[in-house]
Amino acid sequence: PKSVSVPRHHAAAKGTWYLMEYRLVMNLTYDGADYFGWQRQTNQEPTIQGVLEEKIGQIMNKKVSVVASGRTDRGAHALSQWAHVDIPKDPVGANLLHKLNRLTPDSLRINRLYVTTRAFHAQQSVEKKEYFYKIQNATVPHPFKQKYHYHVRHRLDVNLLNKLATYLVGQQDFKSFQSTGTDVETTVRTIFAAYWLLSEDNFTFHIVGDGFLKQMVRNIVGTMIWCTPRPAPEQEFTNIIASLDRRQAKMPAPAHALFLKSVHYPKSLSMLLKPINS
Repeated sequence: PKSVSVPRHHAAAKGTWYLMEYRLVMNLTYDGADYFGWQRQTNQEPTIQGVLEEKIGQIMNKKVSVVASGRTDRGAHALSQWAHVDIPKDPVGANLLHKLNRLTPDSLRINRLYVTTRAFHAQQSVEKKEYFYKIQNATVPHPFKQKYHYHVRHRLDVNLLNKLATYLVGQQDFKSFQSTGTDVETTVRTIFAAYWLLSEDNFTFHIVGDGFLKQMVRNIVGTMIWCTPRPAPEQEFTNIIASLDRRQAKMPAPAHALFLKSVHYPKSLSMLLKPINS
């Protein structure tokens, strides 16, 4: 489709309109190993948001604020993260995709750019997200898997893990799996799907929901792994969920094996994304 600029306007007087901003939408992939999470820091530690704001601000010669679909933990990765930023210059024809990828580290890539209206909000418009978590279940960890897999030595049973996963599906309060540090109006979330896949010694946990609490996926995985060798794992797991007490859940699984796979928006809003081809 033909690229179209969709600016934000401001009415200064009757019949008079002044161009103010363009809402730029970005699809991103990043390896989180080099970053202290998504959110900008007050110190000099690198974050995804901080790098993007610095480089876009440099190009636009203006301070900007980048908003993502949600924060990712320090060390966690994203295959398809979405973010928006309001900029003062028309991005069409500005070779912005090339400029940004030239300025950002190789561990952070901007895959596609779009321009849209203010009806689209990268965080508030989210319909659902999907994460996956990778585990290598072996006595000795494989050297090529350690960067992106959590190594678990005790034997895991994919059938048992999938039984535990069924207790996550539906709308319920996930307060037991919320780490401290972020204020939210409610800890109730809806999980549409949760399941484990096994290939050789690789276990992969997939979870799809309308939103996730801080470190929720990692807390779920860590608790599941803790439950598996217990005498009554299903009862242990459901008791932890019902307790609504973070102290009852177990240590979070490490961040380096967590990936944000995809973010979905309502079709009506996705249709407002106009691709920038240059």
